[in-house]
Amino acid sequence: AVWKCINCEDYLCEACKESHKLGRITRKHRLLHISEKEKETSVLKEVFCPIHEKKELEMYCVTDCKSICVLCVADASHRGHELESLNEYAEKIRYKVGSSLSSADSVYPKIGDNMENVRTILNSQLSGSDDLIDSVMKNAIAQIKLNAANLKATEKGKAEILRKRERDLKQRQEDVKSKLLASRRFLETCTDAELIEKGQRFIEDLDAISLSNGKSEPDESSGQLTRNEINQKLGMNLFI
Repeated sequence: AVWKCINCEDYLCEACKESHKLGRITRKHRLLHISEKEKETSVLKEVFCPIHEKKELEMYCVTDCKSICVLCVADASHRGHELESLNEYAEKIRYKVGSSLSSADSVYPKIGDNMENVRTILNSQLSGSDDLIDSVMKNAIAQIKLNAANLKATEKGKAEILRKRERDLKQRQEDVKSKLLASRRFLETCTDAELIEKGQRFIEDLDAISLSNGKSEPDESSGQLTRNEINQKLGMNLFI
């Protein structure tokens, strides 16, 4: 036996664990690996009522934003409050988290596409700008050489902006991936009480990802210069 059911207080092997997860009554029970023994005390607080010990948390007081047991329902402190089944309320939160996760999932590949777009522009910009500028300025006078040097600095500045944008997109891609993984792990392993308490934060994070839609358009002025653009920027029409 390598698992313990906090609700049943039974120890389970791997096969029993899978059967436990399929049971109509036991499928929502909280299982802990025996190696996580130190977590048992905190998990017990999430499963059983802190006031009526050994009574499982089965209801949720919407008014007080609190998970309670059936004995708490009869208490005067919850009289007239809006109450729901803990499982049903948790399912509502689970649906919202799942919906937000689904929307956020579509953003992740878009970030990669935009990052690749920036890389393409960056490579295009650096592949021929210097050689083309050098060939044009060979027949220019000292002032035109100075203008050409300034133009190179401007182009390299654009390249640095694109590099920074690529780094920012990569960081954002990693952040989104981390949030998606954390949301999935939370959705798969959390208790109902934990889902209600922390689910809204995951919803907000995932909705923020969905609203951003992974967009990061590169600057329209980026890319390799043409000969005519170089002539115009150097302020000369002496040679075509």
